[in-house]
Amino acid sequence: MAKKQESPLIIPNTTFTLTFVWNDIAATYQKTLTRLAKRLSVPGFRTGTVPAAVAEEQIDAQMIVEQTLQQLLPERYSQEITKQHFYPLTSPDFRLVSSGKNQDWVIEVRVAAKPPLVLKDYQKVVSEAKQAAAAAIAKEKTKPKEHEERSIQLQFIYGKLAEKFRPQVPELLLKREIEQDVENMNTQLKRLNLTLADYLKRNELTEQTFSQQVTVRALTRLQSILLTDAIAQLEEITIDEKAIDTTIDALPETDFGKKERSNPDYRANLHQTLFTQAVHNHLLKN
Repeated sequence: MAKKQESPLIIPNTTFTLTFVWNDIAATYQKTLTRLAKRLSVPGFRTGTVPAAVAEEQIDAQMIVEQTLQQLLPERYSQEITKQHFYPLTSPDFRLVSSGKNQDWVIEVRVAAKPPLVLKDYQKVVSEAKQAAAAAIAKEKTKPKEHEERSIQLQFIYGKLAEKFRPQVPELLLKREIEQDVENMNTQLKRLNLTLADYLKRNELTEQTFSQQVTVRALTRLQSILLTDAIAQLEEITIDEKAIDTTIDALPETDFGKKERSNPDYRANLHQTLFTQAVHNHLLKN
């Protein structure tokens, strides 16, 4: 009997096109051109007095197109993903297919749409993972501390869930995660006055091996996030603003978080932390 072919873990992006009719572009194009013309310096004209027709010949056409699209794309993109019921997991990639004055403009859009993830009877997998974790912990020469034991249990749980349900990750989402991973690593290496080449040499890694390691790490992390979100949806686990405020209230007066109570980025990060903790607590409860 032939072995059932497993679905791929990395899946293609969702791709669609946006077409802007020239009549809908013209006014924004002209405003962009006028704004750019005011900064232009051309012999025979004072800065800020260059006619648009003259400026259009001097300014890079690509710059005019890009800055015009910066005004038009966000709203049109938002309308399209709402219409198509896409749920992008990260920022999109845009590629200009065609453009030109008095012509329609065509944009190719690539998004990492959230793939379906069905966790049928996932509790059974979690139970088996806990048993495997307990057996592994029992073999340790020294008993792990409570937080270490918790970490081991979660590693087993997420590992077994990923193995069983194989969460799929869109290419673009993985690309963004890898870029962030490498950027963070470069920042850390810079503090140590090291380059990535130095790091590879010290750890006896080839670029290919390093790339594979980063990819696997990013894929594993994203699968865990997708699993966490799916479990939270199943179990109706949410974190409201009151929970965030309560957490901040409990912090010492000198804590950084007290000053950042109204900071949207801080609150978003704290929300994610509390959300993940809530799902972890659910998975680890007896």
